[in-house]
Amino acid sequence: MPHLFSEVHDARVPLLEVLYFRSEGLIIGVRLVFETRTLDCLANPDDDTIAISAASAVPEAELSSCVHPVWLRAIGRPLMWTWSLENNQGYWDAIQLEFAHDSGDRDAISIQLLVMASQITFYSLTQLPRDPNPIAQP
Repeated sequence: MPHLFSEVHDARVPLLEVLYFRSEGLIIGVRLVFETRTLDCLANPDDDTIAISAASAVPEAELSSCVHPVWLRAIGRPLMWTWSLENNQGYWDAIQLEFAHDSGDRDAISIQLLVMASQITFYSLTQLPRDPNPIAQP
């Protein structure tokens, strides 16, 4: 799955657009449009895993623009990191994406796409501040 993101990582091209696949009121996928490649992240309803592919038609879904503020902040930023997440039952049901201008970008945007109940749920991640009073180790 992550190898499909390799060209995007290596080319350091920005995210241009985000589109949602909607079916029966649910978000069943997201299309990420980069300068050099378009990738679809789709919920697999058979086992609630996430499938990544080059852009493809999803006949049962309507494609609509995404205007969520977190995704809009990611527009124009390159994809710096991608993680594939496996749940405790051994299913690959999520990915995590980090959009940043460089590895030290303090304004990096981190988003998780998690498949649950045949739909994709999105999470925005933030880094917790360091504990100013760590517990001393004996």
